[in-house]
Amino acid sequence: MNPHHLDRLPWPKIRTYLEQSKTILVPIGSVEQEGSHLPTGFDSHTAQHICEQVSERTGCLIGPPIFMGYSEWFMEFPGTISFSYELLLQLIREYCECLFKHGFRKFIFVSPHHGNREAIAIVGRELRHKDALVSLVDVWRLLEQIGKDLQGLREKKNKHAGEIMTSIALAIYPERVDLNSAAAEYAKSSISKAIKPKASAGPADFNGLEIQMFLRGAEVTKSGTLGDPTHASQELGKMMLAKLVDYTVSFVREVDKIEPHNTLC
Repeated sequence: MNPHHLDRLPWPKIRTYLEQSKTILVPIGSVEQEGSHLPTGFDSHTAQHICEQVSERTGCLIGPPIFMGYSEWFMEFPGTISFSYELLLQLIREYCECLFKHGFRKFIFVSPHHGNREAIAIVGRELRHKDALVSLVDVWRLLEQIGKDLQGLREKKNKHAGEIMTSIALAIYPERVDLNSAAAEYAKSSISKAIKPKASAGPADFNGLEIQMFLRGAEVTKSGTLGDPTHASQELGKMMLAKLVDYTVSFVREVDKIEPHNTLC
């Protein structure tokens, strides 16, 4: 079964699809710096790759990709393109509203970019009032869970452009990964001796507990990497990716069974 892309089909075939299923996969990513060794569009490429793998096995239609997300904290790094949060939210809202009018009722977003989460959640809560159902396959969070017991994986927590992400890139398109430029770097900042940032987008340690401090990406990393990609491997990436696709296939099949009418107690 070949992947099915909504934008590659004439409208009568989409109407026929809707007679059988109200479910659609929506790949959404980002264009942002991904360290010195990964392409800026890696999140979006990953979302599309996963959707295509899932569609091949389920027949689920894939919506047009939302290629850019909210990545404002990385704007010091050339190539980063960030929608404003307001624009991203409205884009996701109108995207879903158009498909809703045509009869789609179950939207499964596949997102490897945490900057998209809240915008998807807001639209999901709005659409739930219309008896539609929005879900999020949060790629890096799922891969953390998948990889926690995986032998050979050293970084059990996903780090920006670190071992998990670089391994997935090697599995998807090794020819676009510049391992010669890969180097380990971890979040650090001179803003305070007592507050230690963990990432570029908020989490930081203070007195042994996690708080949020919103710094610029360039304030915590020079290379853009926030982990250690040097131990990444194509084999690990293929193993994690296969498990993630299997999981997402099962999820899509389960969602496809659901009648998305309101289920208030």
